[in-house]
Amino acid sequence: MYYTLNMLPSQDLGVTEWGALSDSADRFTDGAYNKNLIHEKFTVEVNFTEKKPPGDLISLYIPIMSERFISALKNAGVDNLQTYPVILKNSKLGLVWEGFSVVNVFGLLKCVDLDLSEGNKLLGGYNFKKLVIDVQKAEGTLLFRLYESPSTIMVHYDVAIKMFTEQCEPRFMGIDFEPVKSA
Repeated sequence: MYYTLNMLPSQDLGVTEWGALSDSADRFTDGAYNKNLIHEKFTVEVNFTEKKPPGDLISLYIPIMSERFISALKNAGVDNLQTYPVILKNSKLGLVWEGFSVVNVFGLLKCVDLDLSEGNKLLGGYNFKKLVIDVQKAEGTLLFRLYESPSTIMVHYDVAIKMFTEQCEPRFMGIDFEPVKSA
């Protein structure tokens, strides 16, 4: 069984300016391993506040995750992540958050059962209303992007269970695993 990795609707604040990351977006969304490692620390402008701080996942377009969430993924067996430190900055309020990274999830699998799924074909992939994964084609991969919809990150059941049954206090904020049907 697989889940899509999503942000909760309550995570309504977020990145307002990507800075240097906007020039590198393809490096974090195409599912490929980045051979040219990036050695700089990125800064992105956000509109989080003290009362509404960033959660553990604040972007899926270019994934930005807390170090705590990344560590939990790795402890659950995920080994296809490249991480690059990022500083989250709300210049208007003078607030800064560290302990986050831009994440490249490398691995693009063609495993959607298009006959059973429903969605609209768009430039560069599909926007699925109903998603069905062919688990034989997914081959038990723990975390990956969908070839048919590269902005979609899939999480294996074993990863989700391990992350949420171990002591992760406080619980992850802003993250939702949505179950996906299997064929």
